[in-house]
Order: sequence, then structure tokens, then C-alpha cells
Amino acid sequence: MTIGAVLIAKNEGVMLDRCLKSLQGFDEIVVLDTGSTDATCDIARKYTDKVYEGEYKWNDNFAEARNYSLGKSTTDFVVSIDADEFLEEHGLVKIKALIEARPEMGVFDVTLTDEKSGSSHFFPRLFKRSPDTYWKGCVHNYLSKLGETKTNVTIMYGSSPAHSKDPGRAFRILTKFVSENPRCVREKFYLAREYMYQ
Repeated sequence: MTIGAVLIAKNEGVMLDRCLKSLQGFDEIVVLDTGSTDATCDIARKYTDKVYEGEYKWNDNFAEARNYSLGKSTTDFVVSIDADEFLEEHGLVKIKALIEARPEMGVFDVTLTDEKSGSSHFFPRLFKRSPDTYWKGCVHNYLSKLGETKTNVTIMYGSSPAHSKDPGRAFRILTKFVSENPRCVREKFYLAREYMYQ
């Protein structure tokens, strides 16, 4: 049984080191760069030799990028994490125990906790690598399968300074998607929320 971590990153030089430090001990770490102009890739190479730079062209679709990075993974199980997040201390020990206890499980919900407010929710981030388990949604991605059990594994999340470099990104992506897919529901909700924010 092997366990890897997969993430996409762009101009995450400020946040990435903390994220990757929390993943030390994993059998594999895959980092897909989507067009950084800072030290993101140099930082990533301190932790893994599976850094993909200049190979993927950003297409305003987060699921597409996540699935591309997932395609680079070779481990039995995968933890999907963002550059502005980090795994709790001893998180890998918990993950190994979970998988050993329930090897038949395909998707585990982990606890995502806001490092500032402390608010938390469950979300599927640990899963068995399989062709029918992949990311969907151009923004605010969701897995093709629901979590089968809730776990005590915690991923802390913050807010990356990189977001300020393209503040209209979600609005732009959702507007295009809804115009091309007028019968969509989830994306219309997220677009309405973007209008509310503005």
C-alpha cells in the first residue's frame, strides 16, 4: 500500500513550503505547476522530483488541472491538497491507520478546518486511485464519488496571497461555463454567489 499527495500550484511561493513540509514521509508528492512566475517550482523541488512545470497550459478549469496532476500519480491512495493548506502533525500516521483498518474503502472524508476561524467541515480528500474517481467542476471542485466514511484526519486551510493576483478568476470561469451550459445547476449557484459578493 502506497500513499501519495497531489496538488496544483501557481505563484504559491509564500505558502507552498509549509504545505510540502506537512507531507514529508509520503511515498510520492506530485506538484503540477500551472504557470508560476515566482519560486514555486524551486520550492517544490526541495521536496519532490515529481514537479511538472511548463507541461500543462492553464485552461480556466480547476478540475481539468487537478485530473491532469492526478494522472501523474502512481500510488495506491492519494491525498488531494492545496498549496495554501497543510496536513496536521502526524496526519500520515492517521491516514495509514485508516487505510489499514478499512482497505476496502474507496473514498474518505477528511476534516477541513479554517486556521483563522476554526470552523470545519468534511470533504473527500483521501481516496483510492481509480479511473472512475476524479474531479469535476470548473471551480469549487467536487469528487466524482462521495466520501464513504468520516475521519479524524485534519487538513488546515488558509488564504493564499496568490488569489489577489487574479481576483475575478472565479467569476470569469463561472460566467463562461454557465453561458456554455445553461442547464447546469451547481455552477449557477456559485455564479449567483459571486454576484452577491460583488
